[in-house]
Amino acid sequence: MFKPSFVKLLLFFPFFIAAFFALYQVKKWRFDSRRHAINQSIGKPFPSLPLRDENGNAVSVNLAATELTIIDFWYRNCPACIREMQQFKTVLKGKENVITVISISIDPEDVWKKTLEGNMPAFSFFSDRVQNWQHLLVNFPGNDTGKSNGQQLSEMLGVTSFPAYFVLNKKGIIVATPPSAVDYIKTPVNNQNGFVAFLGAKPTWRSVKTLLFIIITVLLYNFLYAVAARQVIKKREV
Repeated sequence: MFKPSFVKLLLFFPFFIAAFFALYQVKKWRFDSRRHAINQSIGKPFPSLPLRDENGNAVSVNLAATELTIIDFWYRNCPACIREMQQFKTVLKGKENVITVISISIDPEDVWKKTLEGNMPAFSFFSDRVQNWQHLLVNFPGNDTGKSNGQQLSEMLGVTSFPAYFVLNKKGIIVATPPSAVDYIKTPVNNQNGFVAFLGAKPTWRSVKTLLFIIITVLLYNFLYAVAARQVIKKREV
């Protein structure tokens, strides 16, 4: 006969998984609800942008290297941008002929170049260059408009938050605007289940919000189990 403590532990696992699946769905809904403007770009050609490489040369997006290209708009003081970038080396390994990420900064040129040097601990991952991860800078003419790079991206592509990702095919057509480049590579590209990828992602477990969610889940489970146990005892006494 099972002991009450064993039964309690046994029932906790499906409860815990169900709770995390609910959290996963809520996060997906929250991201999707914020992305109406950027999602309007799907099916349209990616526009020509004033881009420069690290040598200051004017360049354009090269789509010929791989089947898919992910455009990644970011800036230095964006924690979510940096968390994604820290994972690019791992998720892009072995996919040199499949997918390319082009990270396009909206920072001033001097800030961008200093960040890419990777001398600071927070940006040390930049020091290891990856074949299918490129770095460019966007610099819209601002003297006439008085608008920042971010404001002009908002008007052109509906970008209202960062990081912002656009997945392009070889013809330059936007085929997706995922909230996470890492998740996109893991799921549609690697055919991994989205929920499994969410559970296996390091940022999921390093988040303070996740820790609070776990604490609340454990407390809620203990409360519900205690209530259920009391009901069982009452029925037995009757």
